[in-house]
Amino acid sequence: MSEVRQAFGRAVAIERARRDWTQAELARRADIERAHLSRIEAGAVDPGLAIQEKIAAAFGLTLGELMRTVDEERERRRRRRLNSGQDRTP
Repeated sequence: MSEVRQAFGRAVAIERARRDWTQAELARRADIERAHLSRIEAGAVDPGLAIQEKIAAAFGLTLGELMRTVDEERERRRRRRLNSGQDRTP
């Protein structure tokens, strides 16, 4: 599973939780299927740019703002791996 895909999914779930929205609520606001959103949050699918933009707009964010959350999540995951000794790369 792609690290970026997992980080994007986690960032979407984080932003959704910040708003206390269900997956169904976000899916309605973004005009996507709830099952597809579930797969995105699980990191099981790679959403295209159009879907990413719909999700960002549903949150009232630009895609750049949402991607900052993705970058923050990737950094958190990297630090966790380093702290657990799983990542030996500099």
